[in-house]
Amino acid sequence: MSTFSVSGLSSGVDFASMTTKLMDLERRPVNLLKAKQNDYQDQLKTWSDVKGKISELETIANSMKTLSDLSPITSSFSNNNSQDTRSVVSILSTGVTSEQNFDITVNRLAKSHRIMSAGVEDSGTLQPGTFSVAMGGTTTDFTISLDGTNNTLEKLKTSINAANLGLTASIIDDGSSATPNHLILTSDEVGAANAITVQHSATPFSVLGTDVYPNAVLSFSELQAAQDAQIVFGGQTIARPSNTFSDLIDKTTIQINNAGSGTISFAKNDTSLKEKIVNFVSKFNETKQLIQKNTSYDYAAFDPANKPNLPLFGDSTLLGVLSTMNNLAANEVTGLTGTYTSLASIGITTSKQDGSLTIDNAKLDESIANDHAGVANIFVASGTESNTSVTFVGQIRDTSSGTYTTHFTGTDSSGNVQGYFKDSAGNQYTATGNGRFLQGSTGIAKGLTVRIAEAAAPITTTTNNDPVFGDNSITGYSSIGSVSLSLGVAEKISREIYNLNVFDGRFSDKTKNIEDAITENAKKIKFQEDILVRREDEYKRRFANLEGVLGAMQGQSQFMSSQLNSMNYNRRYY
Repeated sequence: MSTFSVSGLSSGVDFASMTTKLMDLERRPVNLLKAKQNDYQDQLKTWSDVKGKISELETIANSMKTLSDLSPITSSFSNNNSQDTRSVVSILSTGVTSEQNFDITVNRLAKSHRIMSAGVEDSGTLQPGTFSVAMGGTTTDFTISLDGTNNTLEKLKTSINAANLGLTASIIDDGSSATPNHLILTSDEVGAANAITVQHSATPFSVLGTDVYPNAVLSFSELQAAQDAQIVFGGQTIARPSNTFSDLIDKTTIQINNAGSGTISFAKNDTSLKEKIVNFVSKFNETKQLIQKNTSYDYAAFDPANKPNLPLFGDSTLLGVLSTMNNLAANEVTGLTGTYTSLASIGITTSKQDGSLTIDNAKLDESIANDHAGVANIFVASGTESNTSVTFVGQIRDTSSGTYTTHFTGTDSSGNVQGYFKDSAGNQYTATGNGRFLQGSTGIAKGLTVRIAEAAAPITTTTNNDPVFGDNSITGYSSIGSVSLSLGVAEKISREIYNLNVFDGRFSDKTKNIEDAITENAKKIKFQEDILVRREDEYKRRFANLEGVLGAMQGQSQFMSSQLNSMNYNRRYY
């Protein structure tokens, strides 16, 4: 900014106003650059908003890609006695993926052993001798010699705890006046094998008939017996030295809490499925509406006098995203059969007014109640097997939908299955084995994973008991079964957004280009503003010179006028 000024006092000309108006004309190009800079900033902010919203949609879609994600099994226990409100069984963890019920009866809990000594007077001094503790009927685990330095109840407790025997020693005061103190020993682990045995051997000692150590020998009584848990599960009576069971139900750990009976249930949660679908539809609509708002006019309501600001108007990438979203919402999911194959079939349709998805709650509830898994398959990646020889396990983003036959060729030296896949057109794709799992490694079958049943893939050996090696390049092996892979709406949206690479691909390229344009435009603005400062100084210098010239001319004019007036005066009087 120029600090030079021209007053115009001598000439009477308002050079400051002239300079301002000239500079207003000079600033028009830089003002256009600044307006463009604002447009760039609007575009960058809008891209950031759109990227954030699409990322939110991707997060929800990623949480709905598999049946276990979208339709997790919930576990519960119900008492046979409706009046019994106690918690008989707790399910600590489970990996169960199908609906199942198991009856269980808890006869008794596993308990720790707990014994208490007879009361000891306040001084707690014990008869010298030896004190031994053993666990589970084994040989002596701990022996301490009691003498005049350590023969108190408190010191005995400390010594036992320091020995880390698997039990805990404590002292309680029962409030009595004579012998209030009791040593309590409690096994750290439950079960009959953790019973505690103690022995206190002491030699009586008296002086003139007076017992110096009134607390002669500690005797113990049982407060709680050590016992194993006993349950009836699947008609079988089972005893365990624990209240936790991890081998009754596959991938499940339960804990028994009280005696009683009831049913452990694993069931699909209809409410949870609907909540996830509703959240997905909500985020789908938010994303779509934000893109529409910033890329296209509502021509029916367009007002030329109030033209909206659309920073991303006509952007081909975002219009492509809109087109994909519209198609996924309207089309059936390829590969699904039965009643539920599209969003519309479960009550989710596209509004004619604004293109958003609307939910018919009654129809959605009815659909979920009729076929929970069928509704879930509209959103997830799912595989349907032709027989029990193969079981669909999973897929990745590179795996294409379609039907794949599985061909078993043998096993390698480690017992891993070997084979390949074929698509419906007969194209062959190599696969690698890991145990009984076979995973595609090339082409459209890349990432497709199945488990081959033992009956369908025996480990064949030679007369030397050597495995017959499989060869993925071998053709001609007959199919042992097929898997039809369908990709649901959430899976496809997740893939589409991943392919856009919101933070590393096309979207990032867009924002980087805008950021580069902002940087370059800022340089142009700075360059132009530097020129304007010099230009304004130049104008002011010229006007200052002109002011000086005009001032001088005005002075000469005044001088000449004075001389002429003087001459006229002299001529008049002489």
